[in-house]
Amino acid sequence: MDAVDTAQLLVVTFVIGITAEAITAALAAGKQKMDLFGVVALAALTALGGGTIRDMVLDTYPLTWVEQPIYLIIVVVTALVTVSLSFLMH
Repeated sequence: MDAVDTAQLLVVTFVIGITAEAITAALAAGKQKMDLFGVVALAALTALGGGTIRDMVLDTYPLTWVEQPIYLIIVVVTALVTVSLSFLMH
């Protein structure tokens, strides 16, 4: 059995975390009847805010989501899909 690369495990954990946080924020924004911009903004703030503060405190630049913009794309797509599915289920 191959050893798991720590860097890959960290990326997978990070993606799972930001996806879960984006879903949570999108559902909360949907309950408040926010428009799509509000949903995406709240999801991005929730999903990426903690990592941004961490990077700033540790003086790590560029910020993780700036260096890897795929994380921001994941958050936006997750938020939009969550709201779309939420409206279809109700």
